[in-house]
Amino acid sequence: MGLTDVTAEYIIEKNNIIVINKGWDENKQIWKTSKGYIKETSQLGRLKVSFFRPFYGSYNILYIDKDYKYALVGGNKSEYLWILKRRKEQMPKKLLDEYLDIAKKLGYDTKGMIFKK
Repeated sequence: MGLTDVTAEYIIEKNNIIVINKGWDENKQIWKTSKGYIKETSQLGRLKVSFFRPFYGSYNILYIDKDYKYALVGGNKSEYLWILKRRKEQMPKKLLDEYLDIAKKLGYDTKGMIFKK
């Protein structure tokens, strides 16, 4: 995708959980936005998300810190992995390394991850 300054906003719309992803496309000099629909599953920490209905992908909460500032989220395939944060502040390196270590132990390839400051 090549977007920077990416955000995800979760809202409730007509009894549905919606995620609005937004990011800056440096090449085109525009903001890109996509709307996803979230379905809960019977398993705690596992959701389904669709940006292209009727197709849904897995969205699995793998780890959350005790203060709920950061979350490690992955798909069913080990190439989909995100570290989400509630604030724009830089994630402490020690904590980032901890999250990456958890992801590796769960079978995720972290070498291809893109980090923006």
